[in-house]
Amino acid sequence: MVNNKIIDWYKDPQFIVAKLTPLSAEEATYALREAWKKIYGQYPNNRSLAVLLAKSSLETSRWKKIWNFNFGNIKKKRNPDDGRNFTMFRCSEILNNKECWFDPPHIQTHFVAYLSAQDGAEGYIKFVSQKTGYKKACQKVIEGDPSGYAHELKVAGYYTANEAKYTAGVVCLFSEWMKKMPALLAWKPE
Repeated sequence: MVNNKIIDWYKDPQFIVAKLTPLSAEEATYALREAWKKIYGQYPNNRSLAVLLAKSSLETSRWKKIWNFNFGNIKKKRNPDDGRNFTMFRCSEILNNKECWFDPPHIQTHFVAYLSAQDGAEGYIKFVSQKTGYKKACQKVIEGDPSGYAHELKVAGYYTANEAKYTAGVVCLFSEWMKKMPALLAWKPE
């Protein structure tokens, strides 16, 4: 309900049917690296790229459960003028230290939907780097600090999970992606 009107979200012109869009680690690396270059005019350093990979892979089960190319599970706020598509899928949030599940069309199930991996990677990087509330988090990406990134995202309200567990996951994945970075960077699309 918005302004006391019941909305049929499935008929909204910005709605796109939820679709799993799995990516390999190589594809995700390529998309994030190219998106960074498009936005900033140069490639990110390997540590910064590994921070982005770590957080994104944690959010999407290593890109096996990435919906509509949304690298960061970015929620869609109701704003028909922003030009951004959205999708809806069953999801959970940690509320009062308890996992709560939501089913569409509940507003908690609304996520930004992208049409390609490149668009999703650009959307994720822009979201974190250009939103005022995430400036400190973005600085941690630039510094290549996975622990600091997870902390600043928590402070900014990006995720509701337990901070210690979330941070441990990001740090572990960061180490893994750093070790695999040469192979990840060697991959190019056909």
